Amino acid sequence: MQNEKRNIEFIQALRGIAALAVVLRHAAEFIPGIIVYDTKAISWMLFWGGAGFGVDLFFIISGFIMVCTTWSGDGSIRYTIEFYIKRFTRIFPVYTTLTLISIFTLHGGMAFFDSGSNVNSLFKALLFLPQGDISAKPVYGVAPLFVGWTLNYEMYFYLIFGASLLLGRARWIALATVAVMTLVVLPYLTTGSVTASVYPDYAYSFFYLNIISNPIIWLFIAGVGIALIYKSKVRVESQFWCLILVSTATAFTIYQYLSWYRADHGIFMWGISLVPLVLSLAIASKTIRIPAPHVFTYLGDISFSLYLVHLPVKGALDIVFRYIGAVPEGAPFFVLMVLMSIIAAAISHRYLEQSLANWLKSKILTEFQHRFGKIGQDVLMK
Repeated sequence: MQNEKRNIEFIQALRGIAALAVVLRHAAEFIPGIIVYDTKAISWMLFWGGAGFGVDLFFIISGFIMVCTTWSGDGSIRYTIEFYIKRFTRIFPVYTTLTLISIFTLHGGMAFFDSGSNVNSLFKALLFLPQGDISAKPVYGVAPLFVGWTLNYEMYFYLIFGASLLLGRARWIALATVAVMTLVVLPYLTTGSVTASVYPDYAYSFFYLNIISNPIIWLFIAGVGIALIYKSKVRVESQFWCLILVSTATAFTIYQYLSWYRADHGIFMWGISLVPLVLSLAIASKTIRIPAPHVFTYLGDISFSLYLVHLPVKGALDIVFRYIGAVPEGAPFFVLMVLMSIIAAAISHRYLEQSLANWLKSKILTEFQHRFGKIGQDVLMK
């Protein structure tokens, strides 16, 4: 297990890169070239046009990690419930706390609660439900903490992945079946068409169907597929060809980033370079050690906090700058926001993820295991 952890350190580094890319994109809004929508500006090329790949990479990695971390699962109800507890306690406390903070740094503080629609929006966000704007695909409306839209998909994936664990060895077939039914069969039966675009033509009145049928889900499934290949006997024995494989995939990813060719969400958009990249790294890591720079593995450790906290940081800096009469704009502010986001993420990781979330996970798991044990004993006695 320890050897496997070392072998896939690159996954943690990729998480760090994904989170940093999202931060760079949002921080770049303060650079003049971005503000005036100058697509020829170097700032646009480096930080805006291509940096949106972070979300797609997160989704692929999520699918990969779920397979690896549950590989030895026994398929029991107890194991599945513990899976849900661990996923919930990792996300909910941090997301809730930073959402509430964002209300004060981005939405006017207590005045936010004067509006019934705002309160409704908050409840939907904390229940990981889409906001209800069918025109804003694949976001489906702006949550109080904007990046929360991606967690709606993340939690749905955890829901179906956790349910599949109950089927033991058949779980991969079950997961694939759910994906085909919701992403292919459902759209075809209801609209007569199927698409890989995250901006599908179909719209369902029962709004959650728009989430489960959005083709952005294919990114999670791709991550699952990559992990299954990684766990299989498939390998490239030659170290030379491993390097060629990884180098080629990396080159195409860099090209897509700089050219912003198909630079949008989706399996045939960012996925055309990111899926081969993660796949090549996964296969090559079985033969060669892929070095992961410590700075990126650390960013990977704090990536969840970094992903969530950078927008509240952006709002807080904007408030401070306007209070002192400075203009929150330009390259210096861009650099400041990125650095302060990393600092805030380190604090959030330590106190919200490692302390609060882990404490809550421990409490719920202990209580569940205690009650589950009692239930098991009662069944045996009967």
